[in-house]
Amino acid sequence: MKNLVKSAMVAVMLLIAANASAADAPVKVSVTGEKSIALFFGEITGKVWITFQDENGTIFYSKRIKDLTSYAVNYNLEAFPDGKYRLELTSSNRNVNVPVIIVDGAVTLEEEIVAAPAISSKENMVAVAFSGKPDTAWNVFIKDESGEVVFTETVENGEKLSKRKYNLTNLNRGKYYFVFNTNGNTFTHSVEKN
Repeated sequence: MKNLVKSAMVAVMLLIAANASAADAPVKVSVTGEKSIALFFGEITGKVWITFQDENGTIFYSKRIKDLTSYAVNYNLEAFPDGKYRLELTSSNRNVNVPVIIVDGAVTLEEEIVAAPAISSKENMVAVAFSGKPDTAWNVFIKDESGEVVFTETVENGEKLSKRKYNLTNLNRGKYYFVFNTNGNTFTHSVEKN
C-alpha cells in the first residue's frame, strides 16, 4: 500500500512567486477536490523537508526540496483510507504542521496555516507583528546560544496585542533565538545582541 499511496501523490508543477527565504516563504495548503489537497511554497532558499504521515507516525510520502523559485504540488489522496493525517513542512528555522482528515472519502483541513510573525530589529529592540485569527495564541520563547530560556510569554492575538516589542538591552552580548509556537506551528528567528 505504501507504494500505491506514494505513486498516488505526484502531479508537480512549478510556479513563479515573490522573493522570500525558506522561513518567510508563503505556504498555502488548500482542498482542491473531494480527495485532493494542494501545497504551494514561494521562493525557497535552503532545504525544506515535506512529509505526509498518519496519526501513528507511518510516513507515506517524504521529499526534500532545495533552492527553488517556487514549488507547488497536488496530492491525490484517493488511495488513503479514512483517518487523521499530518502534512509537515520542516526547514532549519520553521516547522509547519497541517492536520488533514479524511472522513467518508472527503478531505478536510483541521486548521489553517499561520504565517510566520513579521520581525524587525533596530539596535537592541525587536519588533514582532503576529498573524492569525483574533483568537490565535502565540507562545514566545527567547533563548540564548546555549538553549537556555531567558524570557517566555503567551501572546493572545487580539487587536491590542498583535504587535510586541522586546528590549534586549539587559541581556549579555551574543546570539539569541526567538521561538514562536502556535497550533502546532513553530517559527525561529535569530538576533545578534551587541
